[in-house]
Amino acid sequence: MDTRGFIFVRPAKSGQALKDFAEHIFRWLGIPRFEERWVGKSDEQQFVGCAVGIEVVVGENGMNLWRGIYKKDLEKYPFLISLSPQDSSQAADYLVQHAHILARRLSHDGFRCLVPKDMVTVSSDKDGMIYDG
Repeated sequence: MDTRGFIFVRPAKSGQALKDFAEHIFRWLGIPRFEERWVGKSDEQQFVGCAVGIEVVVGENGMNLWRGIYKKDLEKYPFLISLSPQDSSQAADYLVQHAHILARRLSHDGFRCLVPKDMVTVSSDKDGMIYDG
């Protein structure tokens, strides 16, 4: 079981660019410095920042087709935020709770968020907790 925290996010305004969304999230979290990274075979763009030992990664939602399983219901969430321990692969169960807290706060700013119960099996809103206003 993955102990990182994940949040699928649909912003209040559609068509928002990933960079604009990432800047908003990092500013909102009080993380003044973050960097752009390109990862994976398809050069997926991500923005990464760290605070209090937590690495925050903001990227596009690549879960629509993951491990050959089409997850159409996740298309409504264009962005994905992940929380993991900075520079560590240790278990961090507390980050799952942080994801719920962050999603709840984001929902008050007009974002619709889904925190999945299990990142491996998530395929729709039924597979997690929805935060929407």
